Amino acid sequence: QSHFASLNNLAYLPSPAMVHHAVRFIAHGWQPGRDGRRVALIVLDGLAWGQWIPLRQSLASSGLKLTIEETGTFAWVPTITPVSRQAILAGEAPFYFGKSIRTTSKDEAHWRRFWDARGIRGAAIQFVAPKSQEPETAFMERLVTVAENPVCVALGAVIPTIDAMAHGTVTGIRGLHAQVAHWAADGHCRKVVEALVRQGFTVYVTSDHGNVECTGVGKPNVGVLADERGERVHVFEDEEIRKTVHEQYPGSVIWPPIGLPDSYLPLLATGRNAFASKGKRTISHGGISIDEVVVPFITIEGAV
Repeated sequence: QSHFASLNNLAYLPSPAMVHHAVRFIAHGWQPGRDGRRVALIVLDGLAWGQWIPLRQSLASSGLKLTIEETGTFAWVPTITPVSRQAILAGEAPFYFGKSIRTTSKDEAHWRRFWDARGIRGAAIQFVAPKSQEPETAFMERLVTVAENPVCVALGAVIPTIDAMAHGTVTGIRGLHAQVAHWAADGHCRKVVEALVRQGFTVYVTSDHGNVECTGVGKPNVGVLADERGERVHVFEDEEIRKTVHEQYPGSVIWPPIGLPDSYLPLLATGRNAFASKGKRTISHGGISIDEVVVPFITIEGAV
């Protein structure tokens, strides 16, 4: 709360301080078409540090010689997908995409705009995300097929599996870790990384936010007055309404518009609290716990 505002002004070297620095870090010093380098950024939606561990262990069993560098980076607050994932793909603070801050429909446009501004055009830029009701196996195969096209040099991908697990689990954080460990052991993510490395990509893995197990302290009765109503954050357009709800939940935090549009007014649940039915056990994100805010930034290189 004291120093978050200063993070945006830090350099993206030697490693990204915030998630929107990631693409700038990736692009630094790269001259496409001259050195043969290809880059792939995989956004594992909802990946917290605790869930990265089994994925790292899965990669350790790869038949390839992989070099894995790990560091952490700060997500944007509120730690929700429309805010933080758009920041990753746009390479900008949320203030700059205020018109789309409540949706993820512009993800691909952000990714293409960033690379187009750096002289990469057309089919050299690719973005892959799951289609509605698309089986994960089919999505992963499609992702690999896109990577196999030698024209593609800047590939972005969103894999939402972990976030879906988090919102669907009823057995707490241990249950989520068990699900992620099972998914990692099945090798879905490892196979994608291996395929990308074989195609000459340097693979970067990051997340838009983590997650935390929390307990409900009651739902604010705001109806349509809240623009977004998550379990860890409510977003308002009217300051007076936000203050009223804050008074009803004195442990909540009125988050200042750091890097956000002026009309985007978050009210955060703190500690391990959630804006959910009293006593409800849930896994969510949107707040400012370390588990939600500090996410992995991984660089993977290798050879057959």
